[in-house]
Amino acid sequence: MTTAPWAAGAFVGPAISGMTMGRLGRRVIHAGLVIEALGLVLVFAVLRSAGAGVDTLDLLVPMIVGGLGMEMVFVPLFDIVMAGVRPHEMGSASGVLQATNGLAMSIGVGGLGALFFGLVGTKGLPALHFVHATEWTLLLTVVLLASAFAIAFKLPRQAQQFSEIAEVAPECPSPPPVGDSVVVDIDSRIDLSVLVGR
Repeated sequence: MTTAPWAAGAFVGPAISGMTMGRLGRRVIHAGLVIEALGLVLVFAVLRSAGAGVDTLDLLVPMIVGGLGMEMVFVPLFDIVMAGVRPHEMGSASGVLQATNGLAMSIGVGGLGALFFGLVGTKGLPALHFVHATEWTLLLTVVLLASAFAIAFKLPRQAQQFSEIAEVAPECPSPPPVGDSVVVDIDSRIDLSVLVGR
């Protein structure tokens, strides 16, 4: 139940990013990263002040803020990244993007989890050791979010619209009507037979 407010914030984040992505473009991602980092810093501050006596209500607001920022990043990310891809390459590019996203999430979760449990250790320790391990893990996560903030400047400024894709895509020539082609073939045979008869 302690992390349930994070899901509540994540429920609101897509609506905010969806309404503002057309106007703000990649700045929505920057805003989401800042808000998520703010949420994690608030969690750090709560743990720093409350220690092992932290309660679910203490983390309510920080969790909502962090979840809100996270979904403000994830929802427009794919649309903005794909804006720099040509229409005929979108199929392969989306597959590479999905694979890269899954790999990065696995590495992130595994790396942060290894750091946390490495700091906690394997022996039975007081709850305060878990709090300290969480604090260091939060700080590293904030550093990673700051790196993502800088890298996001390399993304296209705006998401590509479907209307733009339709304008760029080449038009396929329509095949000639079947009836006309049959008539032409018949006429050419008739002309050929007439010539042979002569």
